[in-house]
Amino acid sequence: YKFNNKNFEIMGGYLSPALVLDHFEHEINVVLGGIERPDGTRVPAKICLLAGADLVQTMSTPGNDDLDHILGGYGACIIEREGTDIDDALSSLQNYKDNIHVVKQLIQNNVSSTKIRLFLRKELSIRYLIPSPVINYIEEHNLYQEDGISSMKDKGNAEGTQNPGRTSPAIGSSGSKNHLDKAS
Repeated sequence: YKFNNKNFEIMGGYLSPALVLDHFEHEINVVLGGIERPDGTRVPAKICLLAGADLVQTMSTPGNDDLDHILGGYGACIIEREGTDIDDALSSLQNYKDNIHVVKQLIQNNVSSTKIRLFLRKELSIRYLIPSPVINYIEEHNLYQEDGISSMKDKGNAEGTQNPGRTSPAIGSSGSKNHLDKAS
């Protein structure tokens, strides 16, 4: 089963994490009836927010109406981020400590969705920042668009036919003229 998130993903602009979590909770646990086990039975999936510690710092700002809905209802897995003090980031969220799980960063990695969007907007390669299947997903679903125009320029494929969002220099296709994409 493939989620039908076409309308959901192309809404553009900011989407409240609470709405995103509600959407996937419904799609996975209501529409699909949960996750299928090897014996064929289904169990409800635990849906939670996956976020970098840098996002958690902004979530703890007073006035966030969705905070209780997100952390109280769903919980979160928080990835340590370079330059963010995890204890400081979580200090104002103590009411939700049982629903927050910190993933320790064993290897330094400061890649974030914000940086991916920035690289694409500046037409820089993301080829070595994230795995190829993630790049393919971004392309296939036309993610990270601004004002209805993809951040990944439509350059056509190697055969010269138009195929929106593919073979962009930002993606790192073999036909790219961007020196950042060429393997050394």
